[in-house]
Amino acid sequence: MAIIKDQKPNHPSPTLNDPPPSYHRLEPSSIRGSQRTTPALAPSSSPAPRTPAPKLISKKSKLKFADFLTVGKGQTVKDAKKMAYGSVLDVAKNPGAQGSTAVIETCAEVCQANGVNFSSILQDPCIEKHRALYWVIISGPPSDEYELLSAILKHSGKLSSEAIDEIRLACVQVGDQKLFNHFWRHPAYSALSRTDELLLGSATPSDRVEVQEATDDDIATFTTHLEIAQFHKRMNVSGKIVFEFIARGRLWCLNFHAAPDKRSSALGPWAISLSIISPSPPTWLDSRIIITEPKKKHSTKRHLGKGSAGLEPASSRVKREEPIEFLLQTKVHQLQPSTPKKPKNARTELVAYFAEDDAASRLQYTDSPYYSRDGSLQVTVEARLEKSETEQTCIIS
Repeated sequence: MAIIKDQKPNHPSPTLNDPPPSYHRLEPSSIRGSQRTTPALAPSSSPAPRTPAPKLISKKSKLKFADFLTVGKGQTVKDAKKMAYGSVLDVAKNPGAQGSTAVIETCAEVCQANGVNFSSILQDPCIEKHRALYWVIISGPPSDEYELLSAILKHSGKLSSEAIDEIRLACVQVGDQKLFNHFWRHPAYSALSRTDELLLGSATPSDRVEVQEATDDDIATFTTHLEIAQFHKRMNVSGKIVFEFIARGRLWCLNFHAAPDKRSSALGPWAISLSIISPSPPTWLDSRIIITEPKKKHSTKRHLGKGSAGLEPASSRVKREEPIEFLLQTKVHQLQPSTPKKPKNARTELVAYFAEDDAASRLQYTDSPYYSRDGSLQVTVEARLEKSETEQTCIIS
């Protein structure tokens, strides 16, 4: 078992259980290297900011969607753009209204007919310094009513790093993992690298991610189950598999990666890391990553030994491999998101190396018993948001 912990003692720890972030404290920061941040929610009484977009808030300039339908090729690009901005604003104000999806689809058609880039309008933070998509997420659409979200994503094109930050911010604010998973799986979010898209034959992740939250002795806990498709092939070719999920008011990043070999172009040893992404607040963490052997189907086989009663389950005579466990703990410093303003000695990730465990090292070979027949790998993350005082395995009852 690999154990990751801080090495140096520090001052007494603050309160162990941090509450989920409040709306006004959250500011997203892209993990793709962008330092641009999206402001927190502005008070409703504050005036709309000045942007290159048309002034939509004043009564004089506000236009109805019915007027938008009258815009044809004979109108100017400026007219078409103004109508599109007005319609998107109406959708953001009342995303649950009947026909909102039809409004977005019609906007896209008319914008195309008039040479207007509708994608740039959808990705323009012109509504109280946020994009329309942010306000649709904040409205909390039911899990069976993602039609409007899908329509906006379809016409947004590839999302900018700032737009992705805003999606993360809104999903953390509403604390909805199922909603965030909808975005994470969409091609516009670009969760998969181009290499993985070629390997999997799709721009949408086929991996399964399920999160369960609970409370154990007044300590916030969560368990995340992952089924990773074609793990060995993806690690050998692309050298990186990244997952994002929401649990306990934070956005987590589980990263499987191969360290680069400085002496050659080959990929180096495999490793796994766990971190939190802005706008998540710092936290103590006592966790373990568990890799288990896939369940084998029960079958029967005739036993030919003396005194045999006939058939016996073949699986009863097959020894199962012990789970592989990596222990990731914070002991001196809290886990913090990697941001430009992070403290100098901040702990931004917890890392374990496959080479530290004999069974984990075998995962670099295709005949490892931990792979299922289709090449997938079963991984579980168990975590308690508390400071670890021992080196014992984190166990969630």
